[in-house]
Amino acid sequence: MRLDPTDVRYITADSFRVLTAVEMGSKNHEVVPSSLIAQISALRHAGINKLVSDLAKRKLVSRVQNNAYDGVRLTYGGYDYLAVRALSKRKSIYSVGHRIGVGKESDINLVASEDGEQRVLKIHRLGRISFRKVKEKRDYMGKRSSASWMYMSRLAAEREFEFMQALHKFGYPVPTPIDQARHTIVMSFEDAYPLRQIVALPEDQVHKLYSVLMALIVRLAHDGLIHGDFNEFNLLVREIHEEDEDEDEDAQNTEVATEELLQIESKGVVVEKGKGFERLVVAQDSEEEEEEEEDDDEECIEIADGVQVEPILIDFPQMVSIDHANAEYYFTRDVDCIRRFFKTRFRYESSEYPTFAQVMAAMPHHRDRIDRITKASGYGRLVQKDPLDSLFERMRMGDAAIEVAGDSSTDAAEESDAYEDDEESDAHEDKSADVSFSDDPSVDATRKPRKPKLDASEVATRVAHAQTSSARRTQKHHGRKSQATKTGRLHGGGKAKSNKSRVVQDSLVF
Repeated sequence: MRLDPTDVRYITADSFRVLTAVEMGSKNHEVVPSSLIAQISALRHAGINKLVSDLAKRKLVSRVQNNAYDGVRLTYGGYDYLAVRALSKRKSIYSVGHRIGVGKESDINLVASEDGEQRVLKIHRLGRISFRKVKEKRDYMGKRSSASWMYMSRLAAEREFEFMQALHKFGYPVPTPIDQARHTIVMSFEDAYPLRQIVALPEDQVHKLYSVLMALIVRLAHDGLIHGDFNEFNLLVREIHEEDEDEDEDAQNTEVATEELLQIESKGVVVEKGKGFERLVVAQDSEEEEEEEEDDDEECIEIADGVQVEPILIDFPQMVSIDHANAEYYFTRDVDCIRRFFKTRFRYESSEYPTFAQVMAAMPHHRDRIDRITKASGYGRLVQKDPLDSLFERMRMGDAAIEVAGDSSTDAAEESDAYEDDEESDAHEDKSADVSFSDDPSVDATRKPRKPKLDASEVATRVAHAQTSSARRTQKHHGRKSQATKTGRLHGGGKAKSNKSRVVQDSLVF
């Protein structure tokens, strides 16, 4: 789904209030009823139908006609508008540009601040057809058994923003985190190329880049983290020029931008004006846009000789702790991805590469670990179980309970036999009690005396006394109940507030 912020300026405050109410109601309802929307938004019920119809026309909510009740469901478009509005209020973004990248779980848009600084807006969109096993592979849900895709997208954005802040604080080559709202993240724009688009590098830079990437994997492991998706799709390469070359390049970029603007004006430009903004709009077919995007994706970059490069790491939601149960597998996969890419793309294969055993052997114990700060997945071996595993475990516990219930009769018989054996052993111990005591008086003082056994006559007396007490309680209860009914009380039992009940109570005392 493409972000289209054109209608943001036309949506009223009441419409955003209704949209927020739908979002809050979605926590407990798959389809939010209109009565709940009116209760949360504190608006008149008659005016809500018109606002919901307006939002449905813009595809920010979708109407659902249910058998029990009719309601609406929040769409990704409405969730995008809520996030963009929140970021705009915080002055993190001022304008939204075109989409510059599409991934299996997110969209990347170019945005700008109020000062004109270019930034990147990453929108998480979990639940796509190509990436629906995220509930099994990652522990976004925690102890929850189920969650919507929108809520999981929000959890993924929060997790990635937390990782990005920690890595930037520790000096890693990552984009600068700026802000996060719902399922979106605002970060700095890095003027770099994706590693997958680079087809040629200077010979001296191939070995250097390979060494830097391997060192980056080891450094992450020493700080307690494993990227888990360390490949050419999540790595950017930035060129490093000298100052003179940078000035010449800026002049060339200015000339190229001027030529492109002249070409655009020759095609026919429509200037759209609004409150404090002007933008150029060029009529272009959707097919041509798709072809241009495909050409951009297939663009090949060749780094000239004499230019140095440095990597930039992106995409962090899937990062796990070094204590994860599958840490060795993820670490080895990251290393193999880089080795395979350099072998196929640059015909470079090195016999030197880190292993998980070597990294764990040289693990520093005095430094602060990022997995402890961010509580990464697998930290302390507390890995979230798969929901199916939890279900099977509960089923096994249920079967065990049934087996215990089925064996209760045999256990009772065994207990009766054991009770008879215990009586015989007690009788034997009574006979040898004088021999087993120690001669030390201190030992005899601390030993608890054994309870004497009761005779048959004393047992019968106690049983008769217990039966008499039970009969008294029963007769007393029934007397109170009948007297309470006579005095007009609505319930039986308890003390009745009359003299008659007191006479009855006195007659029951022997």
